[in-house]
Amino acid sequence: MREVNMKRSPIRRQSKSPVSVIKRRIQKLLTQICRKRDGRCIFEGKTDWNCGGKYTAADHIISRRYSVTYADPRNTVLICPAHHLLWKPANPTLYADIVKERIGKELYDELHRLRKESTQHPKTYTRTQWLEHEEELKRRLKEV
Repeated sequence: MREVNMKRSPIRRQSKSPVSVIKRRIQKLLTQICRKRDGRCIFEGKTDWNCGGKYTAADHIISRRYSVTYADPRNTVLICPAHHLLWKPANPTLYADIVKERIGKELYDELHRLRKESTQHPKTYTRTQWLEHEEELKRRLKEV
């Protein structure tokens, strides 16, 4: 049998910077909030795809690269791996329509407005500000 030379992608390492560690904790809190709030993948029964198992996670409507909406639970919906990894990239318009139906057009437009503003006037949060976001999410988790 002939050996095939395949180019391998480097394994992505998680940053150990204090802000990165806080942001990973924030992501876990967002997932917990979404699980309590949404209960299940918001796409279950709305597409011709079956949900991918019991695992779910918070999916950011506006990319995580925008700090202004990163820690905002209104910017997240609960989604399963099948819908997140396979269905969403193939159906971006339908994804947006279902999300708008779920969160409301006003909030959807507000999140996009915040993203646009943050692109024009980028905001960088300090470690202390990220910690404040984390504490706020802990408080919200108790209220859900």
